[in-house]
Amino acid sequence: FRILPDRPKQRGRYSAKVLPMMLATVVARSKNAKLGDRVAATYAHVESTCPRTCPLKLAGCYAKQNRVGMHQSRLAPPRPLPRAGIQAARVEAEGIRKLPRDGRPLRIHVSGDCRSTTAARIVSGAVADWQAVGGGPAWTYTHAWRTVPAEAWRPVSVLASYENPVDLPRAHSRGYATALVVSSFKQGREDCVKVGMKGIACPAQMRDDMTCEKCQLCQLGRTLHKLKRVILFEAHGSGARKVRNLLTQQTRGVTP
Repeated sequence: FRILPDRPKQRGRYSAKVLPMMLATVVARSKNAKLGDRVAATYAHVESTCPRTCPLKLAGCYAKQNRVGMHQSRLAPPRPLPRAGIQAARVEAEGIRKLPRDGRPLRIHVSGDCRSTTAARIVSGAVADWQAVGGGPAWTYTHAWRTVPAEAWRPVSVLASYENPVDLPRAHSRGYATALVVSSFKQGREDCVKVGMKGIACPAQMRDDMTCEKCQLCQLGRTLHKLKRVILFEAHGSGARKVRNLLTQQTRGVTP
């Protein structure tokens, strides 16, 4: 069931109270086969919350495709909102605190991001409150690692998301575990070795019977950071071709 509506059923002019609700939504069960049956999830409007530094934002963003893209089509405010990233984070925080207190895991930002430290702290604070009363582990990925410190996300397991392996050591030095989008797992592993790290192919992409709920690898951000392990995600979905073209450009010049 849905904790917050993904788009208010109203027409005409929208009140200042209603508009922020169009920036994010929280669901108690994602119904996403990759995530797993009992995983809760949040979705935020990509254009309003993702940083400009994300090269996939306009070039094959997975959150704009397939079923996840359906959420994006509903999370579309009729006009730009001031401090939209902060408002979206507050909507997410409200929904997170209302999630069932039964230990279920939470995937933050199946779409969207927190592009400011304030937004990250709003969301992570809600997660801390929820976990204190029975909520389960939470994890997410972010392209805003350059400006948002990893500490702002605790207790959330957060992985800095990448397309260029050259940048992996930079995020690691800022306290982030890392995830890398790759054209192929083989190439991804080789590129990670060149920068002194080790790539692990996403088990849910490798096995049909595996889900995020069963795997739990991305929920171990601190351990991944300590061991210099990088989670690899192979480009997939209807925008995979665009992503692979982008990766070819991004990875030129990767040297040992």
